[in-house]
Amino acid sequence: MGTIEMLTSLFLNPRVIGVVVGILLILGALLGAYAKGKSVERARWELITAKVKAEAEERARLIEQAKNAEVQKVSANYEDRLESLNDRFDATSRELGRLRVKARSCSDLPKIAGPTGKSNEAASRPRDGEGEINLDRVAGEVIRLGRDLDACSAQVVGLQEVVQSYVAASR
Repeated sequence: MGTIEMLTSLFLNPRVIGVVVGILLILGALLGAYAKGKSVERARWELITAKVKAEAEERARLIEQAKNAEVQKVSANYEDRLESLNDRFDATSRELGRLRVKARSCSDLPKIAGPTGKSNEAASRPRDGEGEINLDRVAGEVIRLGRDLDACSAQVVGLQEVVQSYVAASR
């Protein structure tokens, strides 16, 4: 018998064909099971990551709502402070007409030097019992500056509250 005949008889043998087909079926089943297991595992991981992502988004949304509520609270407090400051400014501004000081005597007033360097007391001082010092412009400016200072102070306090809330949230 030659080699070709021997190989032909070997491959045509029903037992050999059965073994080869069996091995091929087993390999196909293994590859199919691997592919199915891989797709099931991928689906499981996608489900887990979707769940974790949804939880993280929900936590982030809740944190953002809490921060927005804090910012709104600080903003409302700031607006209330500004309104109070503006009310005080308006009330003080209405009182400006009273900020005049009557001179008691001419000797209480300072001497004003004229253009020649000599004191011009007769021209620069009112007579006794006359005259008043009008503080409206100066007082108005002081009140306006005080209001601006109070507004800045209120804004700084509000910003400090926001920063402190962010620092507390980051811990």
